[in-house]
Amino acid sequence: MTRRFPIIVCLVLTLVSGGMLEQMAAAHPQGDVLDLANVPLTADALPEPGYQILTGGYIDRNAMVEQIARPRNAEISAVEGMVIDTGLVRSYMLNLVLLKDRAHAGSEILSLVQTSVYLFAGEDGATDALQVLGDYSSSADAEEAEPAIVGATTVRLRSQSGDTYRSVARSERAVIEVVSLETFDFVDADIHRLVVAGSYDWLVDLQSLSSGGIAPQAVLIGDGDNVADLIAADGTGVHHLYRVREGAVQAAAGELRPPAPEEIAPGLTQLYVASQGVRIGQGTGFYSSWIS
Repeated sequence: MTRRFPIIVCLVLTLVSGGMLEQMAAAHPQGDVLDLANVPLTADALPEPGYQILTGGYIDRNAMVEQIARPRNAEISAVEGMVIDTGLVRSYMLNLVLLKDRAHAGSEILSLVQTSVYLFAGEDGATDALQVLGDYSSSADAEEAEPAIVGATTVRLRSQSGDTYRSVARSERAVIEVVSLETFDFVDADIHRLVVAGSYDWLVDLQSLSSGGIAPQAVLIGDGDNVADLIAADGTGVHHLYRVREGAVQAAAGELRPPAPEEIAPGLTQLYVASQGVRIGQGTGFYSSWIS
C-alpha cells in the first residue's frame, strides 16, 4: 500500500478562514477519483526526445472557456453555456516543450505538445461536449485532417504561431485534447497520431483503476474571482504538476538533466506539487501542497 504524506504550507493564514474552506470543499466533487494530472503523457513517453515541462495545472473556469473558444473562433458566451449544460466538473492542462536551448527556461519554443483533459459529470455531457470541441467551422484557418485515432476529430491549423494539429476524443466521462505545434517547421502527422493514441490508451487504463491517484488529494481553492488565472502561471503560482511519476523525475524547462529520484528522497516513486496564487485585498497570497 502506498503511503501518502500531504504537507500544506499556507503563507497567508486567511486563506483557510471562513468561506474559503467552503470553496476548497466545493473544488472536490464527490466521486471524482480520476487523477487528471496523471493523464497527459510524460516527456519521456513522447516519440521524440528532449521535451520538458513548461506549465501545467487545473484550469479555472474563465481560463478554460478562453482556451476552448480562442482556436475555434467561438463565442465566449456559447462556450460558457456549453460548460454549464454539459456538466463539466474540472479540467487539467499540461504543456511539454522542446526548447532551442534546453538550459534556459525562456528560450525559443521549437515544438509544443499540449494535453488537456476535461472531466464531466456523466457520459452524455462528455458526448455533447465532444461535438463542440470538435467544431472548427468558425475558424477560417482550420482544415479537416485524418482522425488521429478511431472516433477522434482532428484538424490542422496554420497561423503566425506555427503549424498545428489538434485532436479530441472521448472515453467514458472524460474528453482528451492533444495539440501538436511546430513553430518553424511542419508537424509530423504520424508522430501526432502516436501521441494521441498513447494519451488515449493511458486515459483508458487509468479509468479502469478502482481508486484515484494522488493529485485529487491536494486541497484546491474553487473557481471564483480570488483565484489567479493559469494564463499567467509563472507570475501567479497557479501551477500543478507531477514532478515524479512512476519513479522517474520529469525535467522542467531550463533543466538539462533532472535530478535522480534518489537525489530527492530514497524510495520516492510519486511526487505531486500543487500551488495556487490567491488574490486577497490588494495583495496576493500563495500556498503549496506537496504529496508523495
